[in-house]
Amino acid sequence: MRTRYGSALLAAGLCLVVAGPAHAQSAEPESQLGGYVAGAAGWAVSFQPVLPALLPTGDAPVEATLSLSTANVKSGGNSLGRGAIFWPGSAAANLGPLLGTGASQPFVGGMVPPYPAFVEASAKDGEVARSIGPVGGMRAFGSPTRAEGDVRAPDVNVPGFVKIDSVSSNSAAEVTDIDVTSGCTVHLDGVSLLDGAISFKSIFSRSATTSTGTTSKAEGDLQVAGLKVTGVAAELTADGIHAVGLPPEAAPVPGATGPFPNANPDAALSQALSSLGVTIRMTRSVEKVSGGSADRLANGVVVSIKNPAVQGGRFDIVLASTGSTALATPLADLGAEGLDLSSSGSDLTGALSSAAGDTGGGGGSAGDFSASPLG
Repeated sequence: MRTRYGSALLAAGLCLVVAGPAHAQSAEPESQLGGYVAGAAGWAVSFQPVLPALLPTGDAPVEATLSLSTANVKSGGNSLGRGAIFWPGSAAANLGPLLGTGASQPFVGGMVPPYPAFVEASAKDGEVARSIGPVGGMRAFGSPTRAEGDVRAPDVNVPGFVKIDSVSSNSAAEVTDIDVTSGCTVHLDGVSLLDGAISFKSIFSRSATTSTGTTSKAEGDLQVAGLKVTGVAAELTADGIHAVGLPPEAAPVPGATGPFPNANPDAALSQALSSLGVTIRMTRSVEKVSGGSADRLANGVVVSIKNPAVQGGRFDIVLASTGSTALATPLADLGAEGLDLSSSGSDLTGALSSAAGDTGGGGGSAGDFSASPLG
């Protein structure tokens, strides 16, 4: 997973959101579509250590993702929904087949159960759910026309590092007789980093895409509220972080003019972040719409913390990431049989991490859903 987060990367109040308008389903949901593929994915938190001395490429050797949801639908009635409170990557989540192959004894793989902290459902499974304590839970749904993944969890706590009062992540993808839609929302409430040195009241992110085969659209939003750095109120935008208002000692005497001591709150804010060894940035979302294809990737908020034990090392915390994609072809242009997209398109499960590549100003493509450890 790359760690040069960019505007190309890519985050649900406590409600389930499906992008695009609702339509009555017909017995033939593909009747006006020649073929289709759509997917959505999002996570609440991802931890990634960056060790340049070990990996000069800037890749993170390991990662841990909390509150991951994914949903995919494809032509032919294929679908897959997944919800994971903790996701270590596809290989680590299901080591059985790998171990069985390595031992040349397939039955060995059957003795190793899949990782227990996620649920998933395909088109034949319907709803699969698992509780997390008294109020949290993971849910996945699959049917020939719809897939959904949903995770709700209270009190995420890594002592001294990060504490979040509640997180939720919901992804859904659906095909109707006239369009295919996908959407993801992620919501974090009460975020505290480094024992409260940095805090957010809430972070909310949404990505949504729709395709009718001939037209498409992408939309979304990222809202950050109540940011404080060492007690100083701040505003975070894609253009940077700025202090809100002036501290009392910076207020001039009524009627006075000229420069005043401590009258640059942004400088004080920058100094506070520097003393913590922290940078905070909101990445710009990337949208790509062309004909019947639409993609949107939004990385959300990236907090980088210096690792004093390793030269040039740091810990990256990615908050509220979402992405969605929708592609359809019109039946009228392709003849009665249409275009088979049942095996086309990439699984958006890994799009967020693979697109987390560049913190620069505009590199990457919103349509690049290459494979990643989350796939």
